[in-house]
Amino acid sequence: MESILATAWDERLAGPYDVIVVGSGYGGAITDLDGDNLRIDWPGAGRESIFQQINQECFAHAKALGASFIENAAWHLSPWKTLVTAHPLGGCPMGEDGSHGVVGHFGKVFRDDTQAVHDGLYVADGSIIRSALEVNPFLTISALTERIVENIVASLTH
Repeated sequence: MESILATAWDERLAGPYDVIVVGSGYGGAITDLDGDNLRIDWPGAGRESIFQQINQECFAHAKALGASFIENAAWHLSPWKTLVTAHPLGGCPMGEDGSHGVVGHFGKVFRDDTQAVHDGLYVADGSIIRSALEVNPFLTISALTERIVENIVASLTH
């Protein structure tokens, strides 16, 4: 029985696996509103040294496990080294006032460099987190969003 379970376990682990890596990179993106379209320009983002470091670490781990590491195939085919992110962070960071952020701690958008806010305009997603957390930000984003929504509902019912 033990050898049957060990074989089943080994076969389950033998397949290919995607690896998601969390890291901090250069925050040099420039955003611009072109009519109704948001344009993001981030020259050289995919060529930052952090991505070479990540690939070297993944290769070392795979080698230590007796596995193979296959770099993102699209990067070998594309000269642009485009990036994909599941949780874009920092585009509308929280701050004490408009001179230190785009939104306050309840997601209200500041009007200017003061604490004055636009009535009814909120941001409630990962963009209010100033920078990468070095861990998956899903729970932090969810908690902040829930807090903001509860505050909006409370303000509408009072």
